[in-house]
Amino acid sequence: MITINLLPVKQIQRRLQARNQVFIFAGFVVGLVVVLALVGLLLSQKITGLKDTTAALEAERDSYQSTLDEIEKLKNDKADLENKLAVIAKLKKGSQLTVRILDEIANLTPPNKLWLTSLSQVDGQMQFSGIALDNANIASYMELLDGSYLFANPELLGSSLYMMGGQRLKSFSLTCDIVEPEQGEPEGEG
Repeated sequence: MITINLLPVKQIQRRLQARNQVFIFAGFVVGLVVVLALVGLLLSQKITGLKDTTAALEAERDSYQSTLDEIEKLKNDKADLENKLAVIAKLKKGSQLTVRILDEIANLTPPNKLWLTSLSQVDGQMQFSGIALDNANIASYMELLDGSYLFANPELLGSSLYMMGGQRLKSFSLTCDIVEPEQGEPEGEG
């Protein structure tokens, strides 16, 4: 007897293969979704950890801010103090120089021949005004100033006739540069 198989075996095999392929594809998609979900979860945890670390570092930075502000304040106070000390040193040096200048002028001015009526010190220059018996005394005074260790380059700005008590005197004004003496230079050296 001959058996005839009327079942569509090839069609059933094709259907099984198609169904297996669909299951494989669905399994692959599910596996891919699971892997992507795990990667997303790991990245989310990493982001959360980094945010926590950033927040902790910012909190630590903020805790140091008061110290940084204190340091900045101390720097500003130090700069102010250094400026004040520099001004004090300059004033001290200037006052000592002024005393030396006045002493030198008193020593150089000849009595009974020349009288100073005004003195002024402006930006490293000394300006003199006064009255002298004659032009020779003015010239002699300028030579004395030029020979001094505190003065240099005396220059006569003007000289004019001045009548006082019936006497003919010379009124003059002159200027000269102030030379700051070296440290430790003895007073009165000329």
